[in-house]
Amino acid sequence: MTDARRVLVVSGDADLVRSLQILLEDEAGVGVIPAGPGETAIATLERDQTVVLALLDLDQPPAAFPSLLPEVPVARMTVPVLVMTAYPSPDRLQRARELGALACLAKPIDPEELLAQVRQALAGSGQDVGPAGGLREGG
Repeated sequence: MTDARRVLVVSGDADLVRSLQILLEDEAGVGVIPAGPGETAIATLERDQTVVLALLDLDQPPAAFPSLLPEVPVARMTVPVLVMTAYPSPDRLQRARELGALACLAKPIDPEELLAQVRQALAGSGQDVGPAGGLREGG
């Protein structure tokens, strides 16, 4: 069972999105909203008040993310951002953090690391993923 709150997963890789959706719904109890990179993701953040976290795949065409990551905090200041990449170079990690990402996860994604980062991000934003996996307001 999932809570009404959602994680926005931004990637053009349908298999990755589906894997993350299964993991986050089954293990963290959070729903997932898939979105393509760019304006689709930004529009979703602006209109959907159930989004509490954005998970961005940086391994997209170069034009997809230069404008996206800086706009995520502008669109919804309370939404933490985690990024994932198959190319976690020090420069790329630093750039992601400069643009507002809380953490950068290396692909292939370790499920336990992802869940830990999601829980930490939600706890830091006033949300908490409870022991039973359901998302609830932090206290």
